[in-house]
Formats: sequence, C-alpha cells, structure tokens
Amino acid sequence: YEVGTSKTVECYTLNPHGAVYAVSQTPERAGLDLIKQIENLYYASAWTQIGCGFTGASFNGYLTAFGILRKR
Repeated sequence: YEVGTSKTVECYTLNPHGAVYAVSQTPERAGLDLIKQIENLYYASAWTQIGCGFTGASFNGYLTAFGILRKR
C-alpha cells in the first residue's frame, strides 16, 4: 500500500496546507477568476475560474482552449 497525506500533497504540488482540490468552493468564490489576467498568458488549472479538483481542472482547460481558439 502507498499512503499520501496532506503533507505529501503539499510536498509534490506546493498546494497550501496540502489542499487536494485547490481552493474551497464557497459561494463568494464561485465563478470568480482568481488570477490576474496577463496578455497572451493563459491559465488552465483547478485554481482558476470555476470548479476544483480533476473535473474543475479539465473544464478550465476546455474554457482556456475555447477562449484561445475564439480569438483566432
């Protein structure tokens, strides 16, 4: 067996306090873009826009790709 704790997650991902699913999804944060936008720099992760964890990261990747393609 292999066991991982919040300290393991923090070590490998640098997520604060070993947060497994990134930021907490509170009503105040829902739908917010948490990272300042910089021209021609795109973010796609569980820490941006909506959602958290694997599903949130995947959906944010989709939204980022869609935004890039829409600009073309």
